[in-house]
This record gives sequence, C-alpha cells and structure tokens, in this order.
Amino acid sequence: TDTVIPNNKYKDNKNIKPIHVYFRATAINNLAFNGSNLKKITAPLVTKIAMNAFENCEDLEELRLGSFNYKTGMNTSFSLRNCRNVKKLILGDNSNIIMSEYTTRLAYGNPNIEIYTNSGKKYNKNTFKFE
Repeated sequence: TDTVIPNNKYKDNKNIKPIHVYFRATAINNLAFNGSNLKKITAPLVTKIAMNAFENCEDLEELRLGSFNYKTGMNTSFSLRNCRNVKKLILGDNSNIIMSEYTTRLAYGNPNIEIYTNSGKKYNKNTFKFE
C-alpha cells in the first residue's frame, strides 16, 4: 500500500522477503534496498528512483519498473553497482540509456544483463538503443 518507499527502508537488511511487489508505489528513495537480500521487485507505477536505491544488492536478479523512464541525469537514472546477479531489467517505453551509463551504472556488475522496455523492445548492447 506504500506510495513511497522511504530512505533506508531495507538498507543492509539480509532478512527481508526476497520478492517485493508494490502496485501503488511511485517513488523509491535513497538507499531503500541498498545492500539488502532483495531478489526481485515489481513496481509498475514507479517514476522516481534514487541513484543508490539498489546498489550492493548481491542477490538481486530482476527489476520490473515499467513506468520508470531511464534517462541521463541524477533524477532519471539509478545504479546497479555491485549487483552481479541481475539478469533482467524492464523500464518505461521512453527510456534512453547512453553507452557510459550502461557500462558504469547498469551493466557494471553484470555485463550479461538484459534490458527491455515495458512494450517489449530489447536494449541492443552494440548500438546502445532499444530495438
């Protein structure tokens, strides 16, 4: 029922439920899941995510964030640093990921990550575009 996941909500918590679903949430704040044992998250209405909300989540495998339009900038991007098990990321249809952000923020921990838009376009790691 939360619409905002507050700062430090699950920071470094290794005992949370590994799968979180937030059907009403629109924002994920600073360090919300940082360092936790989060494995999967579904938050279809989220439009704001703090840069460090998911960093250091070693168990994280999948993020379904279909309304979040990832773009260059502090308020429109986030990092998956030290999330080496991430396999799948689903973003909003208007996402635009430039090469430097792909390599330093999203694929930094796992270069095999697959990224899709909510409508099913796949991110091409060679052209750095959704196709």
